Amino acid sequence: MATDYTRDEIDVVIDLIRRDNGNKPLSNMMVTFGNPNVFDPTEEIDRNTLVIGTAIPGFKYRNSQSFYYNRVPLTKFVDPGVTNLDFDPDDKLRVSDLLPELNERLNINLKANRIIDSALPVLGEDDVSVDVQIQVLPISMVYLGNLLVRLTRPNNDLVIAIPDPELDGIVYEAPPLD
Repeated sequence: MATDYTRDEIDVVIDLIRRDNGNKPLSNMMVTFGNPNVFDPTEEIDRNTLVIGTAIPGFKYRNSQSFYYNRVPLTKFVDPGVTNLDFDPDDKLRVSDLLPELNERLNINLKANRIIDSALPVLGEDDVSVDVQIQVLPISMVYLGNLLVRLTRPNNDLVIAIPDPELDGIVYEAPPLD
């Protein structure tokens, strides 16, 4: 079963726990999690994250358990060969304003409180585009790293947007005369 990254982070982790433990009953009403920690994979445990789950009293379980799993670098959600993700800067003031469109395009559910949020750079009058880094905070339970996206001015002057008008590739060759 594929992981559904469009769900809330805690639900993604709970789904992983249930899937790998015989679908035992578990929900965010039964357990709480601390912040995830970077875990250096070992020969015994080949995972990059450690998180402690603690049972909520009165809901079937007791005590705490360490869970090891892999958080996923944001770059893994971008199709191979894609070198940038272009966004229209219109009405976007902060990095978090890019998240609804980013989530839809990458089929994920990254929240504003899981990234370093800051003001987006302003495109200068002659700028066609500007790069913006989306950086995940260490408290994210599912995602790691950062992703470079590009703000691209819409409706650019064609001469600026497409600077090379001398095209190659279409060459007519007359059929041989018989």
